[in-house]
Amino acid sequence: MSKAQSVLKNVSSVPKILHQVFASERVYANYLPFVNSCLSRNPDWQYYLWTDKTAEKLIVDRYPEFLAKYKQYTDNLEKADSIRYIVLHHMGGIYLDMDVECIRPFFPALEGIQAFLDQERPEQTNIGLAQRYSAMNSAMGARPGHPFFRHVIDQLRAGTRVGEALRTTGPLALTSALESYRRVGAAAGVKLLDPKVFSPLMVDMNKWKKRCRRLHNFNFIASFVRQVVELFSLVAAAARLRPAPGQGVARGRQQRQHYRAAPLPAPRLRLDRRQAATAARQPDEGLSGQSEILRRVCVRRLSQT
Repeated sequence: MSKAQSVLKNVSSVPKILHQVFASERVYANYLPFVNSCLSRNPDWQYYLWTDKTAEKLIVDRYPEFLAKYKQYTDNLEKADSIRYIVLHHMGGIYLDMDVECIRPFFPALEGIQAFLDQERPEQTNIGLAQRYSAMNSAMGARPGHPFFRHVIDQLRAGTRVGEALRTTGPLALTSALESYRRVGAAAGVKLLDPKVFSPLMVDMNKWKKRCRRLHNFNFIASFVRQVVELFSLVAAAARLRPAPGQGVARGRQQRQHYRAAPLPAPRLRLDRRQAATAARQPDEGLSGQSEILRRVCVRRLSQT
């Protein structure tokens, strides 16, 4: 074991090492301002750029049990995802995507944390992925040898699917690993950061109105279908209660009275702009099971059109 590795082994929090991943050392020019923003604000940090060659060499030397899975990946993004978990487990530090701009130093805000993960804004997760939340592998950090990243590596290795990075190695896989890690009650915790730390901005803003309208229209149609089904159910129930020939008139009247007393579901109409602000304060009734925050965001977005 080298002197540097011996020192890292005894580190109990995130060391001052910044990792990034790219196919080669010839990085796209439009990434350089973002990379430099992080280096200039953290001048005393070591910097590692992991290329395809150096990444595979690390796996061969230190994680040979993962090599077969690494070579199975058909999507380059799967390889880029997996190596970031490995370098954090091996050396610790912070991993950042190259399109992340740093606006202040990492410390003291992240100092003393054993492991952390970025989190996508819940509005985007709710609408784009229909998930309650999503851990992000665009920004992560850990002390060397943290068991969570060993757990992630083992989860990836046990996976049977390849070719779909979002689910096999990306945010959905990471979120699944985090949930399974927490279920076993592991002693070494992982902090899920507030989205405003690393992911304060929304992507695909130009698609929001279209997505929100689609969800809103779907909710209206689904509500109408439910009302029709409920109405037919009531009619069918009334038909079953109709008295057979020869039975008393009084019983028939009671049954007809019972049918008339059954309340029909109130129609739920599509919101217009004037109703939007009021609806945002109402209990969650819509968007077919989507979360409250999704409904609020979509209502708010629609009211601004």
